[in-house]
Amino acid sequence: MDSPSHAVNPLNQMTKPQIRERMRVLLTSMVPQDHEHRSDLVCRQIMALPAWTAAQTVQVFAPLPFEIDIAPVAIDALAAGKRVYVPRVDWATRTMVPALVTNWSADLLPDRHGLLNPRPDLPVLPLAELNVLLVPGLAFDRQGNRLGRGGGFYDRLLSDPAFRASSIGICYATQLLNPGEIPTEPGDRKVEMVVFG
Repeated sequence: MDSPSHAVNPLNQMTKPQIRERMRVLLTSMVPQDHEHRSDLVCRQIMALPAWTAAQTVQVFAPLPFEIDIAPVAIDALAAGKRVYVPRVDWATRTMVPALVTNWSADLLPDRHGLLNPRPDLPVLPLAELNVLLVPGLAFDRQGNRLGRGGGFYDRLLSDPAFRASSIGICYATQLLNPGEIPTEPGDRKVEMVVFG
C-alpha cells in the first residue's frame, strides 16, 4: 500500500529532484542477486539488437554502483572486433568525448569523483563516426524521455550537430516510468529506444 505521501504526490506531480531521490532509494534497496540477474537480462537484449549487431563503433559507459552492469556487453564487443568507446568526462567544461578502450580492466581509471574514466592518453573519436550510443539514466519512459543525474552531459552530447548514432537508454524495469511522469525542459534530449530488465 502506498504511504500517504505517495498518494498525495504521484510521480507525474513530482519535480526532477524528487524523482531522482525516489529512484536512488529504489536502486540502493536492490539486492545483489536481483542486480546481477537484471543486468544479465539487459546485456543479452542489447547484444541481440540488430543496430548493435551491425555497429562497428559503439560507446558504452562505465556503470556506477547500482546501475546496470554492461561490462559484459563491452567485453563481448571488444572480442567481436568492434571499436569500443567510453565517455571521458571533462568536469571543467561539463562535456564528455568518446575515448577508445581496448582493455576494459586496464584502460579505465577512477577520477576525482570516483567515476571510471578512460586513461588520458587514449585516442578520442569524432562523434560523427559513432554508430550506437548506450545511455544510462535514473529514469526513462517508453517515449524515450530521460532523467539523468542533473549534469546535462548526455543532453549536450545528444544535441551535438555531429551526433548521428542510434541512442539506446539502459535501465531496470523499476526505472521505466509512464509517459508524462518525467518532467521535460527544452534542453532535454530523448533516446531512440529503451532496453530494460
